[in-house]
Amino acid sequence: MKSKLLAFLLLATTLLAEPKLPASKAIAGFAADPIPASPSEHFKDFKIARADFDKILDTYVTVTRDEWRHNYSHVAFGDRTGTATLKDGTKLKWMARPGGLATITFPDGTVLYLAASKPK
Repeated sequence: MKSKLLAFLLLATTLLAEPKLPASKAIAGFAADPIPASPSEHFKDFKIARADFDKILDTYVTVTRDEWRHNYSHVAFGDRTGTATLKDGTKLKWMARPGGLATITFPDGTVLYLAASKPK
């Protein structure tokens, strides 16, 4: 009985574990979506290339959704989006904002909220 309970708890922990932020070396493919038209000219030159995405993966920290939403300044009309494919074939969606914010969305809909630094 104890071994069945232990196996169940191990399985539940594995299934409920939040995905980890992949390292840049785990990325096999990268694509940035076209930059949408914006009513503002402020961030027309803000682009995310593969090197920028690698920096996000390797240096940004994971924060909670509430921290991401309420403890950082968000910039309108600057979102850049795209996809990244892991070496195992998993396709991720990404979004980066000027000022050091980003998200990674996994195929199951789980979102990791990222920031260039922890909130103060």
